[in-house]
Amino acid sequence: MKNDARAEYLFYLGNRFHRLDERARALQCYDRSVELVPEAAVVWLNRGLALLELGRKDDALESCNKALQINPMYPEAWSNRGVALSKLGRVQDALDSYNKALEIDPKLSEAYFNRGISLGDLGRHKDALDSYDKALETNSRNAQALSNRGLILAKLGRNEDALDSYDRALQIDSHLCQIWLNRALILVQLGREEEALSSYDKALEIDIKLPEAWADRGNILSKLDRKQDALNSYDRALEINAKLPEVWFNRANVLAAVGRLEDALSSYDKSLEMNPGFAQAWGNRGNVLLRLGRKDEALSSYEQASKISTKS
Repeated sequence: MKNDARAEYLFYLGNRFHRLDERARALQCYDRSVELVPEAAVVWLNRGLALLELGRKDDALESCNKALQINPMYPEAWSNRGVALSKLGRVQDALDSYNKALEIDPKLSEAYFNRGISLGDLGRHKDALDSYDKALETNSRNAQALSNRGLILAKLGRNEDALDSYDRALQIDSHLCQIWLNRALILVQLGREEEALSSYDKALEIDIKLPEAWADRGNILSKLDRKQDALNSYDRALEINAKLPEVWFNRANVLAAVGRLEDALSSYDKSLEMNPGFAQAWGNRGNVLLRLGRKDEALSSYEQASKISTKS
């Protein structure tokens, strides 16, 4: 087999491995392919993508630069170069790279999408929104662009529009767990707790091992005065990750509200083991001790809360 044919077949195999998330094996194929035919810009491009996904950001940037040395008018290479620069913390350079990609191909959806991420990172939310809208003009079924657009709209205080963007994303792909979580947060802000609860439940159907989702769900249930359900939800969160002082604190508050004072005290103590500077936990612990008739211990707990509060 001649070098060109071998290189092309190795490139094909690399792409197959990449599709199977076997990035290290894909990289081996790309490396061998460019050894045989070093002027193949597309192989350098895909090699750079595999390197990015392996966390080798500097090597990914070098690979994208190599593709651009071969073909300076390669918009996808400019876009992927921007991703590498962004991951290296060079956000303004990344923006320049995305803009170059869009000069060459004004309809390159991925460049608008990646540009939106960088603009959001810079706090340029209106520009980010415009970039996501441009991405969606050329690819209206980009669920991740709709999701990111929702995040930006939320930051701009446009909660109803954010919710609409999340809903559009979920119509395209209802298995994106993070969108259900983001949607739930917006619904809480809109005062639509029952719908938020359903959104958390959808997220947990996709990934049951999300302690923050169980915890946030518990907060909603507590607000809805479904105390036992709230406790169950906090317990699920702590089964997954017992090192969440805020969850121990919220659990203790519910236990205190239902009169399980000793259990509440134990839960506050767990919270304070992890975060001794948690003034509100010291204060609420004092309240429980006072209800238990342990006045001296309550006073000590209040004093700790006061010391921390006056320092901050």
